[in-house]
Amino acid sequence: MFRDLGQFVEKNKPSHDHFPIALNNNTNIIQQVVLLELGIEFRIFTDIILIASLIGLGLGYYLKDNDCHKFRMAGLFLFGLFWVLQTPYFVAIGDLFNAVVCILALPFYAYLGYHEYLSYEWNEENESLKWVAGASFLAGGLYFLIDKIPLLSGYLILGVAVQTVWLINLFGYGYGVGEINYADNPLWYRTNFNEISVEIVGSNVSIIQSCTAIQSMLIFIAAIYCVQAQTRRKWNAFFATVPIIYFLNLIRNISVIYMMDDLGWSYEFSHHTVGKGASFLALIVLAFIAFKLLPKLLDNILGIIDLKDREKKKEAGEKELRKEDESEQESKNEQESEGEKESEDEIETEEEKSVAEEED
Repeated sequence: MFRDLGQFVEKNKPSHDHFPIALNNNTNIIQQVVLLELGIEFRIFTDIILIASLIGLGLGYYLKDNDCHKFRMAGLFLFGLFWVLQTPYFVAIGDLFNAVVCILALPFYAYLGYHEYLSYEWNEENESLKWVAGASFLAGGLYFLIDKIPLLSGYLILGVAVQTVWLINLFGYGYGVGEINYADNPLWYRTNFNEISVEIVGSNVSIIQSCTAIQSMLIFIAAIYCVQAQTRRKWNAFFATVPIIYFLNLIRNISVIYMMDDLGWSYEFSHHTVGKGASFLALIVLAFIAFKLLPKLLDNILGIIDLKDREKKKEAGEKELRKEDESEQESKNEQESEGEKESEDEIETEEEKSVAEEED
């Protein structure tokens, strides 16, 4: 749940009675101007980069020959570029944490792209790199398909809002569900930064896309699917995590509504501190459960960490191979020398026999 991204003309000025849909109340004119400048042309430009990156990652994941590394390399770099271009948006809404994450995305994905280059040069497959490419393609493709098409995101938000209201009304409340607010977006393509939302009638809270837990669920789904492991293990990890994420997200939604409406706590404390803090801890616990049920998942993560030693291991392996080759060559030379010596001894023995026969 986020504050309203807002309308930037007076006739569409948003109400600040409902919390997640608006720009932070501290948003100033400069921030609003920045968001205005990030208009439809900017969105189209970044979306083209996003689509190109997903195509590269998808082809790189599914192709079997050595050229797959070229596609992954390009896809990873473009994916990082897409995220770094989101930095002005997060700066404009005052979300410095995500702004820093977006800035770091480019060097991180460029680093992975460099290792895809090494894989191409060495003509070898690195399971962890392939896993990252596949998971990024699957999670990114599904998430942005929903995010970029307001009709899909709108009905996803509506479904979560209906279930949130149904669940909280079991405790005797009388909340209702409003209509989908597409925030001046056409149904088939998101053209602005305003949040699509559904109002919880009778509350100061509205549901937006980040209230659906779709990001977390898709990350877990993609990470599990792209692991090279037994299908049974994948299903076990899926059912032990993804449905729980969805249910816990509904609990988080009703908790935030309760804390704000009944307890009178602030939005910042209810949502940012309690809601996000609890969600973060829950995701850590679920990640460990997934690691337990699907050890290959953890192996892939550790494999990414170990990339820093990859070149050293390659050099050490090549040295070891050279030593083995030298040892084999020495052994072969020794065998040849012994063979030659034995042949010489046999020749000498034959000569001695011939001389002895002649003397006889």
